[in-house]
Amino acid sequence: MVECLLENSEARGFKTAYKVEAGMVLTGSETKAIKSKNGHLGGSYLKFINGEPYLIGFKVGQYSFSSDANFNTDRSKKVLLNKNEIDRINGLLSQKGLVCVPSRIYSSGRYLKVELLAGKVLRNFEKREKRKKKEQEREVAQYVD
Repeated sequence: MVECLLENSEARGFKTAYKVEAGMVLTGSETKAIKSKNGHLGGSYLKFINGEPYLIGFKVGQYSFSSDANFNTDRSKKVLLNKNEIDRINGLLSQKGLVCVPSRIYSSGRYLKVELLAGKVLRNFEKREKRKKKEQEREVAQYVD
């Protein structure tokens, strides 16, 4: 059973070139906080540090029943990907104008997974065109029924 826990609304204005599912290295209290939907994906992105992918800017609030005194909400989380996925994303990020952002975090069984989107951020006029096209398709579908 897949349950969406956190979603990044900023990832909607995005033209996706590559989508991948990945795991994360989390502490116990971070996992429980995310499962209680205490986190924020806005403004987070994937960055390679020493050849390893890290999720930067992902804020996780402290779990209410945790006694962890030195809890860091802005800690960088390591992302677990296989070598082919790392090479593909690294190649895409080396191109100008392409970024990798998390779109949602969900639970898959007992594991937490993050869905990463690598692509280009749409400009405002592109977002308007996309919205207009979607509305036209809705109107056509309405008249067909």
